[in-house]
Amino acid sequence: IHAAKGLEFPITIVSGLTTRMTARRNRFHVRWDGDEVGLSSRKDIATEALDRLADLEAEMDGEEKRRLLYVACTRARDHLLVAAHHVEGVESFASLVWQHSQDAPAECWRSWVATAAPPPDPGAAVDAAIDVELDAAARATWIRTRDELLATGSRSRTVSATALRRAGADLAFVPDPTDATDPARADAEWDVEALVRGWRHGRAATAFGRAVHAVLQDVDLVDGANVDTLAVAAAQVEGLADHVDEVAIAVRAVLRAPIVMEAGAGESFREMYVAAPVGDRMIEGYIDLLVRTPEGLVIVDYKTDAMGEEAGFEARVDEYRVQLAAYAFALEATVGIPVVAGVLVFANDGDPIERRIDAADLGIGAVEAALVAVATG
Repeated sequence: IHAAKGLEFPITIVSGLTTRMTARRNRFHVRWDGDEVGLSSRKDIATEALDRLADLEAEMDGEEKRRLLYVACTRARDHLLVAAHHVEGVESFASLVWQHSQDAPAECWRSWVATAAPPPDPGAAVDAAIDVELDAAARATWIRTRDELLATGSRSRTVSATALRRAGADLAFVPDPTDATDPARADAEWDVEALVRGWRHGRAATAFGRAVHAVLQDVDLVDGANVDTLAVAAAQVEGLADHVDEVAIAVRAVLRAPIVMEAGAGESFREMYVAAPVGDRMIEGYIDLLVRTPEGLVIVDYKTDAMGEEAGFEARVDEYRVQLAAYAFALEATVGIPVVAGVLVFANDGDPIERRIDAADLGIGAVEAALVAVATG
């Protein structure tokens, strides 16, 4: 309700109003009033000061709850639906609504009162059977329309570059001999079924990876003078207060990567949001670092993966290539400037590993078809 302040909706439904407004939970309470403290461990065991302080807090809490109820009900622009069902004698939000509804115009609300069923009319049996048949057909139509709307509404309007990478595409790059003038646009065959199966699976990054990325977003790329201060803040935010040193070590490793040093000495952009339309959907993402080089734009993506066997590492590089290709597709579609390469920078416990993938090997030409398949799958 707090988050809805200032907003307005055509139809607003306020539910859950049977909650008691003055209910107390049996648990340990401590209330302070200057140097005086009141304690209670359960409803019937409390210090003398506790009841007086609790009554004052309950009064203030009740007023705040009434204000919140007012905020909730006034979010409606055209129609407000409120169920005022309540138990007589119990103070609840619903009883409060009921009390204040009595003076409202009769056309604005209605009360349901149970009545005895009228005696059956034998002559209405045929009409009732027809009504049932018509109602069944109308309901079937309604259910079908509803299912179609839900299917349309449940489809995400956006596909992130990270999600596309997580989909596990198998990039079998196949150069197109008929497009030798523009190898970056050569065709590539992707395992589209794997893309669809893996779509929107898992979280985007670990807490450690998020902390490292947060520092790299603001750190001085030239001398890294503020690494330690930023590492403390980022580690605390991610609940990694005992791993500040590891975060700082990973950041310093990234700063030693040749492409990052080039970015510090030239023109670069960090945490750049990119998006581009793909059919009736959109590809979007954040580029960790974009470097403008004499040859063209270079996309840099930081990775904090633990390095394992060489075969496993190469598989990860291939997987991340999909993500770089998606970034390149969105960037080129947006700014119209060619991307010449994507670079993966792995921190690798203090020793950076830099893998450059030229545009001709990214398979940018396969991105659009794969994105459409994922978005519609």
